[in-house]
Amino acid sequence: MKIRHIFLLCSLLVLGTACGTLRETREQRAARLQRQATQVAEAVREGNFLVSIDRMIPHTGAVRQVSQYSVKVEDNVITSYLPYFGQARKASFNGGNALDFKTEMNAYVVNPIKDGHRIQIQANTKEDRFLYTFQIYDDGSVTLDVLSDNRDPITYMGQLEFERE
Repeated sequence: MKIRHIFLLCSLLVLGTACGTLRETREQRAARLQRQATQVAEAVREGNFLVSIDRMIPHTGAVRQVSQYSVKVEDNVITSYLPYFGQARKASFNGGNALDFKTEMNAYVVNPIKDGHRIQIQANTKEDRFLYTFQIYDDGSVTLDVLSDNRDPITYMGQLEFERE
């Protein structure tokens, strides 16, 4: 009986210690969130950022999980590597590149929103004109709405990527 109590006490002690060491304090969490918000603001201000896309929401249809897709904004150039599901009102004979292109931006406009930034980028390709509207939040989450002259609108969700320290 005594061994059972000792075993139970030791188990609770080890479990309590393990749980306590894994939690971050309020101060640590606040500092981490502040660092992250500063990184987001700097990336938006400089106009250099990479968004990794993990979900797409077509105008008609269900949400789809995706991986290995991204949008990169750097040095007045937007590089879009995104899948597209939707209706195209005007498509080229070879199928076109849809949302897979690299081109100079015509406009880069930043507006503050609650807990983040709204960025609107206008870009033209040989096939179409695009308006990319990013909502980048202080925690690094991103919602991207893509409007096009020749295709249905589509929404993507993902994360802002930061260089590892």
